[in-house]
Amino acid sequence: MKILITEAVESAMNAFFDALGNDTYKEQYRSTHFNPILVEYKRMGEDYYDEAVNDNVEKIYQSYLEANQFGKRTFNKRLRGLRILKEVIKTGNFKWKFKIANEEIVTNLFTESIDRYIGTRDLSPRNIDFEKKTLIKFSTFLIENGVYRYQDITYDHIVSFIKLVSLTSPGSLDKVATALSKYMRKLFDEHLIFKDISHLIKVKRVKNGKVKKAADINDITKILKIIDRNSSVGKRDYAIIVLACFTGIRAGDIVNIKLSDIDWKNKEILIIQGKTNSYLKLPLNNDACAALADYVLNGRPETKSDKLFIRSLAPFEGFRDGVSINNILRRRSADAGVMVGGTNTIHGIRRMIATEMIKSDQSIYTVAQILGHQSIKPSRQYIDLDVEGLRKCTLSFDDIRGDRR
Repeated sequence: MKILITEAVESAMNAFFDALGNDTYKEQYRSTHFNPILVEYKRMGEDYYDEAVNDNVEKIYQSYLEANQFGKRTFNKRLRGLRILKEVIKTGNFKWKFKIANEEIVTNLFTESIDRYIGTRDLSPRNIDFEKKTLIKFSTFLIENGVYRYQDITYDHIVSFIKLVSLTSPGSLDKVATALSKYMRKLFDEHLIFKDISHLIKVKRVKNGKVKKAADINDITKILKIIDRNSSVGKRDYAIIVLACFTGIRAGDIVNIKLSDIDWKNKEILIIQGKTNSYLKLPLNNDACAALADYVLNGRPETKSDKLFIRSLAPFEGFRDGVSINNILRRRSADAGVMVGGTNTIHGIRRMIATEMIKSDQSIYTVAQILGHQSIKPSRQYIDLDVEGLRKCTLSFDDIRGDRR
């Protein structure tokens, strides 16, 4: 049975990244490994997968290499795309296999050491997840660059990986460097590498001292007003935004709230914060309780999930992460005709709450408690400048006395 080359390539990509267990570089692979195959098939006027055509494409790649139209690295990537395609179409799946100098065939053993390292880390679930994802990406990067053994990892590989991360996530570089440093130390302690380079892995981070703006309270009010609370989705979205406005809970924590976390009788909510792994108990006012109760009783789908907020489409389960919560706010912002994103995010709402509390003469310590901070220092960045309040505090020119000369 013939299969369209476009479908064959898509199947190969899916099988490859299923085996990898990480699709971070999927679009990059599509561009460097698989799209060139489609280009050559189109040039030859072939619409269906054919192994003989693959052989011709390989010869074309070889001619490009010999003519210096691209380098050895590009050649290897394109050749690898062809091999992945051939294996998936022939066997129906893809298995990691690499040949090293002694011709021994090994699997991606980096994952074993990553699991051992993660098992030693005493961090919050969120930070554990971040470090594991970082190291999986690093192992993928090593494999892409022909590194299949621990002893072949060099400092240059680590620097190149950090530079790659800096293009998309510059704010996380210090955490990435920490994960890499401690992982390399673990490899050295286990005698898997011969030289300890962990102390060399450092990132000079420049703190952003700019005051971050809070969400616009008028925009949030408009958003809440336009939500249709007669629909189940409207009840859910309204409850989520109201909860954020009255508690300042992070988007990632809203996702993980369980039905059992709400004390309806005492009008309180008790959660474990993903960022700090610490308990946080907050009061719920009448508006928040009413919005939550309306959703639970009249809008929440029937489901076995114990999560409070459930997706509106089957399968009825909780959201994956805080991005989904921010996307809800983005859609509602667009409906209300107010600025989408920017300051109007769940984190912007946290800053809005802190700012309004300070305007109402609440102490910075109270703000820190409400936001779930362990000290007052991190709370300061959440407070937008109260310009009107500053004006009241400043002296007029008439108040300045002194000799006029």
